[in-house]
Amino acid sequence: MDWNGFRQATAHAAAHGARLGRAGLIAVARALATDEDRWRALVRHDPQRRWFVRLHATPSVEAWLITWTTAQGLELHDHGGSCGAVSVVEGELTEDYTDLVGGVPLRRNSWRRGSVVTFGPDHVHDLRNLSPHPATSIHVYSPPLSSMTFYERDAAERLIPTRIECVGASTGAAARLHQ
Repeated sequence: MDWNGFRQATAHAAAHGARLGRAGLIAVARALATDEDRWRALVRHDPQRRWFVRLHATPSVEAWLITWTTAQGLELHDHGGSCGAVSVVEGELTEDYTDLVGGVPLRRNSWRRGSVVTFGPDHVHDLRNLSPHPATSIHVYSPPLSSMTFYERDAAERLIPTRIECVGASTGAAARLHQ
């Protein structure tokens, strides 16, 4: 799917209030990943923090460009009920994941350049760059993110919510569930 096809598909979904399914999320992620002219100039690998910018937003889908230098990551979190797809366009990312329903132990995946991975609304993961080289990824969510809940694991490996962050809010606006 080229960029025009992507825009038509997301406009159709938005007009019908639809959530993109797995195939739609993959198509959007791949269309953006291959349209390097759209995002390459936006890439900034900041050694102090992960850097991100929203690439596209409609009422039914949004896409973000996220950059990661060595050892940068984001702790265990969900996506507020959104489904998603991640396309690694540069470098490699490592994911430890589980889900809210099954309560299974964390499992690990490595995503290399060219990988496109999807997940459902119950997915919980941490994502980080463990390689010595920068990484860049495109994240697509449907519906668009409204919040993310962050978690710790207790001694029995259960997920314990620690805070909820509204997307776009400053870190000071995060709701603290416990200290």
